[in-house]
Amino acid sequence: RDNMLSHVSVTLEAPVPTLGCTVEESLAEPGSVFVSCFPPQDCESRARDAGLEVGDVLTSVSSPSFSAPTAVSSTSVSFVKTTISTIMRSGEALTIQAMRGSGVMERHLVALEEEVKARMMEEDRSNQEDVHSAIFADSTGAEDEDVDEDFALAVDEDLSDCVIDYDVDGLIDDLWINCVDHDSPV
Repeated sequence: RDNMLSHVSVTLEAPVPTLGCTVEESLAEPGSVFVSCFPPQDCESRARDAGLEVGDVLTSVSSPSFSAPTAVSSTSVSFVKTTISTIMRSGEALTIQAMRGSGVMERHLVALEEEVKARMMEEDRSNQEDVHSAIFADSTGAEDEDVDEDFALAVDEDLSDCVIDYDVDGLIDDLWINCVDHDSPV
């Protein structure tokens, strides 16, 4: 696919009951609202039929009663939806100006993936803290500082892997002593 930046203008003739697409505001570039998806091919989509494509960044919308196109770049997705809904309710044709090939959607997806990973790492960190507290809290209310010095929570450079390092030899000795029947020959 050609990633050359181009300007696109599509007109949806009245009445426009629905666009038939989803628009989102970019996480990577706030104020950039782009077409994120269309319904399946067997469902009607006025926007797709008029020539909009997934990834197109909306720059302005207009109708015959507008004195000038309303700029929608550097605004919120709610402003874009409200402006388009107002035109659609008026019963007039809707003209959408868009930019194609800008890469906004691709950068949005990268930012979304990074946000999801960060949330997962934070949740993992929180779970590790809960496990640490549950395993090593003692019934007398000892604080974490009172836990055996052999315990360490080691986190690798990018904080994506957490491992608990404990004095394994001491733990095995403790288990062995508790499991052996001292009256039986070994």
